[in-house]
Amino acid sequence: MRYLKQWKQDGNWRIRFRRPGYKPAELPVPPGYRGDKATLANSKDFLTAYLAAMAEPVAVVAPGEARATYGTVGWLCGEYLGSLDYTGRPQSMKDRHKRYIEEFREKYGDLIVKVIEQETIEKIFAKMIDQPSRANQWLDAMRDLFKYAIKRKLLVVNPALDIKKRKPKLHVGENGESEEGHLTWPVTLLEQARQKFPVGTKMRLAIEMINALAFRRSDVIRVGPPNTYEGRLEDGRSATFLKYTQHKNRERKPITVDTPIPAELLDVIKKTKATGLKTWLVGARSGSFATQGFTDSFADEWAKAGLPPGYTPHGLRKRCLTDLANDGKTIHQIQAISGHLTSKEVERYTKMADRARNARAAMAGRV
Repeated sequence: MRYLKQWKQDGNWRIRFRRPGYKPAELPVPPGYRGDKATLANSKDFLTAYLAAMAEPVAVVAPGEARATYGTVGWLCGEYLGSLDYTGRPQSMKDRHKRYIEEFREKYGDLIVKVIEQETIEKIFAKMIDQPSRANQWLDAMRDLFKYAIKRKLLVVNPALDIKKRKPKLHVGENGESEEGHLTWPVTLLEQARQKFPVGTKMRLAIEMINALAFRRSDVIRVGPPNTYEGRLEDGRSATFLKYTQHKNRERKPITVDTPIPAELLDVIKKTKATGLKTWLVGARSGSFATQGFTDSFADEWAKAGLPPGYTPHGLRKRCLTDLANDGKTIHQIQAISGHLTSKEVERYTKMADRARNARAAMAGRV
């Protein structure tokens, strides 16, 4: 299907028909939609609305109506998205920024850029208080947009520059300490999940892959047989190795992970029938997952199994890193698996593990 633009807003999918020279039309989103456009044809309501939009001859935009007025937010967004300031960025950043800029243009396109002050941006930013990560990404996009506005002589001061970012949500981890962002899976939860999803299911495969090799969601959906090779361990034993370039930072500072695959994970992969030729994890139509599609599918299966809410694949990645630290692995050894660019994040896991070991050592002979 042509002329479709889709995005997520406040956790819900929106789909718009945007045909050059025609007014845009909002189309009904099928129940349970996960972002796969190929499934839209299965919805009678959507297909009816889409065909009506394609056949509508009176929706042609009047001369000049499609062109945003100079100096408005709509004009600025269009100019920025076509500029080298935007097109020269890494693709992952462009995708993320474009989503927020298009939303901003949709809501405030008629607003004159010169009247926008810091207070204006702060009020919009404040509405995202319950989604700190999304709020901070939105703020980054706005800072770049208004930096371009200064370049085009529409503003003198960047109204988004001095706004402080939101701090990540704090949770109490299994060790009683506060942790930011995604909740680390407790060991007991991992065992619960294994009981709910037996070996051979896609969910069990995803869980074991992340737990064994600390994959990010953007990587676990992209690795498969083409990333493997046969080699030998330091002690001379033969093993199957996995080599892949992490999706995150691939355009600016690519990180390649080259690691042996644990025998337990190889056994789970072998016993999972629904795997692909390019990727081990496959979606409902036997094709590779999109990142958000995998997240949505994981959440759906998790909820159906009646497991505790609030736990994500990234929290399982943190479980893996915690276990590596508890096993006494060094920062550099853990980095080689996790792919972190700096040791700062990894140090948090090793410090917590070292603290526990040091406490036991200090109390030796006293207990």
